[in-house]
Amino acid sequence: MKKLAKRKCDGAQPPKKPKPSKPKPSKQCQNISKKFKFGTMVCGSGNEKSVNTTCTVNCIEGYEVFNSTNTITCLENGKWSGKIPKVSHKKY
Repeated sequence: MKKLAKRKCDGAQPPKKPKPSKPKPSKQCQNISKKFKFGTMVCGSGNEKSVNTTCTVNCIEGYEVFNSTNTITCLENGKWSGKIPKVSHKKY
């Protein structure tokens, strides 16, 4: 049988409990709403930078998205799901 160390009652305070760690803030994607001179961006949650938010670019008449799809989603790693859409004058 193992001997237990004796403890003295000397009035010392018990050790303080560690403070709970603060949750890490969730990552956010780059703000891209100001990049659309010839269109608008509509996001599902209202906050385009929030994780899992899907945003759609709508071009004004005569313009189109030319480098990707017009819908992107903010991923958990803080990056957009694809290229940030660019709007250009339609070529007929």
